Amino acid sequence: MSSTDTQPGTITADRNGHIAGLLPHHLAELRASGLSDDTIRAAKIRSETNHIKLASMLNRRKWDRKQGPGLVFPFIDESGATVLYRVKPDRPPQKNGKPCKYLSPVGGGVRIYVPPGVYEAFYDPKLVLGITEGEKKLACVTQYGIACLGLTGVDCWHTRKSSALHPDLDRIQWHGRCVLIIFDSDAIDNSNVLENERLLAATLEQHGATVRIVRIPPKPDGKKQGVDDFIVAHGIHAFHVLVNKAEPPDPPEPGELMDFAKNMNPAAEAERILSASQRDGICRLRYWLGSFWFWSNGQYTEKTNDEIRAEVVNYLNRHWIFVKTSHVTDVLEHLRAKAILRSTIQPPQWIGKSPDGFNPNECLATKNKILHLPSLVDCIDPYVVNATPAFFTSSAMQVEVDLQCAQAGCLAGFP
Repeated sequence: MSSTDTQPGTITADRNGHIAGLLPHHLAELRASGLSDDTIRAAKIRSETNHIKLASMLNRRKWDRKQGPGLVFPFIDESGATVLYRVKPDRPPQKNGKPCKYLSPVGGGVRIYVPPGVYEAFYDPKLVLGITEGEKKLACVTQYGIACLGLTGVDCWHTRKSSALHPDLDRIQWHGRCVLIIFDSDAIDNSNVLENERLLAATLEQHGATVRIVRIPPKPDGKKQGVDDFIVAHGIHAFHVLVNKAEPPDPPEPGELMDFAKNMNPAAEAERILSASQRDGICRLRYWLGSFWFWSNGQYTEKTNDEIRAEVVNYLNRHWIFVKTSHVTDVLEHLRAKAILRSTIQPPQWIGKSPDGFNPNECLATKNKILHLPSLVDCIDPYVVNATPAFFTSSAMQVEVDLQCAQAGCLAGFP
């Protein structure tokens, strides 16, 4: 997993150390991130002071003059055409108390930043690909021999409301490829970064990639640093050490990865819904005489079709994307088939074998217990079992039985 160890070349700037199209402080910033003049020129990074042009780049009516000039990063596709610009204003605006360091075009959608020379790596899975957040960081990594892609945010790797890969990433041949995810040093402490790191890794592994996490340590004073900061401070050899120590990602939490609903198996989803409703291995949701019934507090209560349908919709939307009416209808159909009770069943009745031979007509259901009244009267043990959905009844006393009190001949809540 080690990368090449080539020191990037440097194109000499003019006698004053300037590069055409870049303000001195912008050039100093790029060089401070470890970018060579070759890399800066190849990426066509430039400064822009014209407020009308800056507004046009970002599809905005105007550019606030308070933001000053901007450092412009063109997003260039495989044909060489610029598809959008991202701009880093000198004095970024605030949002929710935090500076918006980079501005993207309004309505321009999300794109992946691909530096010069990296498109060639898309189709050769033998080549390692790195993924990080931020244009300067990935440009720094790429110039030292690891082709790297840039996210404009840690959560910009997937399509909206989906864990499906962003189209710019989905076109890459991942099967058999080694991928390095290289987020900032705060990844281990930032739940949002850590979650996206985990989900991105799991999604790439589903596509056949081998993923490793490169952990960037914080600065000596504990402050956050990115991969470019680390390389500048410690050198490329130190970064190679981190790469060789890269570890497998943590697995995703159950249900975190979402797929398109068109790939759903409605019978399997119905089975999962019923399994989730179980208590003591028995489903609490039943379909009887044309209605759904749900067991709670010792009894079955009829649920309207609208209630059940809404719950199925909410459940599917938590696990699938682009859920349509037809998907909901299919799952409901399987729910009815799997949860159905015979029309000949009349409550109260045991579903399956009754415990200790209790006659259902001789049982009193409460919120937490089922009492067999003849056994209770005759002091025959056992006379009570825990409330269970195996006892099909639509009426139960909404009191809780205290066994110690019951032995004294009363129910909790009754003197």
